[in-house]
Amino acid sequence: MLLHSSTRIALNSGLSKTEVEALTADGPVAGIDPDIVLIARMADDIADRATLGEDLLEAAIARWGGDDTRKLILI
Repeated sequence: MLLHSSTRIALNSGLSKTEVEALTADGPVAGIDPDIVLIARMADDIADRATLGEDLLEAAIARWGGDDTRKLILI
């Protein structure tokens, strides 16, 4: 159920079917925008552990800065 909901949200948010398939496949994600991969990893971490790991937080801040990272997490 969660995968179906997440897939529907991803498609409705503008990701292509190819991008969604890459993100939902087993193993490392390749061939799509690295920003999408980082956001997906962050969402998985928050969904799985109800927190965001320091490595992902640091990567997001390095990519988008503190303010935009906070906004992204709240979304």
